[in-house]
Amino acid sequence: DLGDTQFVVVQGEVSVVVDDQEVSTLTSGEHFGELALVSTEPRSAAIVSKGFGHLLSIERDALREYCMMEPQLGNLVLWKLVATLGKRLRAMNAQFTAAAHGRS
Repeated sequence: DLGDTQFVVVQGEVSVVVDDQEVSTLTSGEHFGELALVSTEPRSAAIVSKGFGHLLSIERDALREYCMMEPQLGNLVLWKLVATLGKRLRAMNAQFTAAAHGRS
């Protein structure tokens, strides 16, 4: 589905599911859906709760407005977002490289 919201796990655990397979588990303090803040493409994974928990949501338009009202803090938030995307991209590249060389 199309999304415009990032979520932060405040309490509990969630599974990240791609093609009906769990690829990761996220716990308190971790987040997902950050691509929805910068892209209008469909989501690349599904999230399934592993039980009771709480999420904090951050909508694209609200983040944009916040960045305009508080540019210094907004800039820090955006750099954190870029750092997370870079970290996840590097991890995915490492997995692809390992798979191409027959390693797990």
